[in-house]
Amino acid sequence: MTVGISALKRYTSRLQKHRALYVLTLAQSNNNTPLIQIEHATVMRGDHPGLKDFNLKIAQGESLAILGPNGAGKTTLLKLIGREIYPLVKPETKVEICGEEHLDIRHYRRRIGIISQDLQAGYEPATPGLEVVISGFFDSISLWQHHNIKDSQIETAKVTMALLGVEHLQDVPYGSLSTGQQRRLLLARALVHQPDTLILDEPTTGMDIKAAFQYLQLVEKLISQGVAIILVTHHLHEIPESMNRLVLIKHGVSVFDGKKADALTDDHLSDLFDTPIQLIVKNGIYQAYPGEQ
Repeated sequence: MTVGISALKRYTSRLQKHRALYVLTLAQSNNNTPLIQIEHATVMRGDHPGLKDFNLKIAQGESLAILGPNGAGKTTLLKLIGREIYPLVKPETKVEICGEEHLDIRHYRRRIGIISQDLQAGYEPATPGLEVVISGFFDSISLWQHHNIKDSQIETAKVTMALLGVEHLQDVPYGSLSTGQQRRLLLARALVHQPDTLILDEPTTGMDIKAAFQYLQLVEKLISQGVAIILVTHHLHEIPESMNRLVLIKHGVSVFDGKKADALTDDHLSDLFDTPIQLIVKNGIYQAYPGEQ
C-alpha cells in the first residue's frame, strides 16, 4: 500500500483538529490541572533511593528539559511517570497524571508518548518497521495473534511513517536499522495516538552528527506544531533552542528549576557534573568544554 497525498492531508487534518480541540478545551475550562504533578516522592532502586523527596510540576502543553549526569535519577523519574515503578507510601506523597493517581492506559497514551532507551532495546531484530509502529496502538512490543489490527490503524501507521520520512522502512528488519532510523520509528509509534506530549529519553544517543541534527530539527518542528516535549538528557546539545524551562537533577533531587538561561551557566553545570565546565553557545546550540581546574 502506497501512502498518497490525500492520505497525508487526511492525517494532517485530523492532527490539526485534535490540537485545536485540545487548546479549545483548555481555554474553555481554564484548566489548571497539571499534566504531571509529583510531590515529595521517594523511589527506591534496590537499597538506594533513585529519587529523594522529589517534586516536579509540569503544566499541560508545556515543554521543558530535564538535565542531569548518569545516575542522577532521570531513568527512575521516567519509570515513575510511566507507571513502571511507584514511590514509597507517605501521607505527603503525590504522583498524578492529568489530576489522576490511576489513569487508564489508553487515555494515558493519548496524552503522553514515551520514547525511552528501554523501549528502543525491546524489539526483536527481525521485527519489520511497520510492525514497530502499529504496535503503538496496543502499547506492546511487537504484535501478537490476539491483536485485532484495523485497516485504519495500518493507514495511520503508514501515513505517520511518511510524515517522518521513514515510509521506506516498512518491511526492513528493526535490527538492521541505524540508531537514528530506529528512533524515528519509535517516534512514529508514539505519534499514532496523536499525543499532546512526548517524553524523549536522550534522543540522539548513538546517532552520528547528521542523524542527530536531523532528529533535533524534527523535535523543533513538533514543538512548533503544538506538541509539548519533555526531554530527559545529559547532553546539552539536545536541548531545543525554543525550550525555555530547564530542571537540573542530581543524586535524585531537583537542584534547579527555572529558565534555561539561568540554569545553563558555567557554575551550575560545573556543580551538576562535578567537573569544571565552560559553556559555549552557537546558533542556539549549547555545548560544554573543559573549564579551568
